[in-house]
Amino acid sequence: MRFKMFFELENNQISREYKKSIISYIKYSIQNYDENLYQEIYQGNNKKSFTFGVILPEPQFTEDRVILKSNQFSIIFSAYNYLCSLHVYNAFLRTKT
Repeated sequence: MRFKMFFELENNQISREYKKSIISYIKYSIQNYDENLYQEIYQGNNKKSFTFGVILPEPQFTEDRVILKSNQFSIIFSAYNYLCSLHVYNAFLRTKT
């Protein structure tokens, strides 16, 4: 299962370490949705059954920032386990602000 999420930033710049922030967002969303699911996914050093890709609009990389064409970006989330995908999708919906 694959789905796309859209995000809007306060401005058109993000940290060059944006992937760490996205992983934190994923972990936060899952933990707030279901602590047992979070433990199942993140306890130990197991391979995850999902991956994600970040789409940045015309990025310009500086030493510590990424400047985007607009204040929006998207993430494509993909998982081969349908049940995991469904739970993570619901976790993201619950976290949506």
